[in-house]
Amino acid sequence: MADIDVLSDKLGIPWKKAKDIPFGTTVPFISFQWDLTVCMVSIAESKKEKYHLAIQEWESKLKHTLDKVQKLYGKLLHACHIVPSGRAYLTNLEAFMGQFHHCPFCPHSPPCRTASDLQWWKAKLTQPILARPIPSPTPILDADAYLDASSETGIGIMISNKWRAW
Repeated sequence: MADIDVLSDKLGIPWKKAKDIPFGTTVPFISFQWDLTVCMVSIAESKKEKYHLAIQEWESKLKHTLDKVQKLYGKLLHACHIVPSGRAYLTNLEAFMGQFHHCPFCPHSPPCRTASDLQWWKAKLTQPILARPIPSPTPILDADAYLDASSETGIGIMISNKWRAW
């Protein structure tokens, strides 16, 4: 790490030494724990706690500003990288953000089903492990196929050495 820090300084790259992570098979990155040995990525325990506390703080108030909605939404949206099914439980927060167009700094009451969405999230975030597999590389298949379309001219398709245009 010291060599990387010295090189970063020479190149003028701003680098916070507090964020140095030793090389290894299990590393934290973008608030996730990456385990390269078993090819799994999970939400770090500290982030699960932080997100859970954010929901509890949200629940302590009846009305919220746009800024508060966006902050909670951003946390939970980030968690959706590990919990894709969580996207379905963000729709009420998304709808809520749309209510602020005329007064973004005035507190509003959230849609009625927001509370049940957040209960789902709290249950998820208290699970001992929230992880998903890191996908393996997908083989690339070159189909030798091309397509181009224009609303004024038409469409052309070419597969191998055969083509068709309309």
